[in-house]
Amino acid sequence: MLFNMGQIFPISDVPSARLMKLKAACLFRAGVLTGLQRAFVARRANEVLARTPISRPRQPACNSRAA
Repeated sequence: MLFNMGQIFPISDVPSARLMKLKAACLFRAGVLTGLQRAFVARRANEVLARTPISRPRQPACNSRAA
């Protein structure tokens, strides 16, 4: 079965890259995708993730007090 991978797995930013990797893994486990198709999606998603700088979670302010 032929798929248009760009339409089925649209990857444009970090959240969509992570979601499409999950979608590909689920479809692979269900037997819908082959290993090569899953690897193709993962490779495209990893390219987007590699271009994005890692943001660290913000720490609470030092002068804040817990009540």
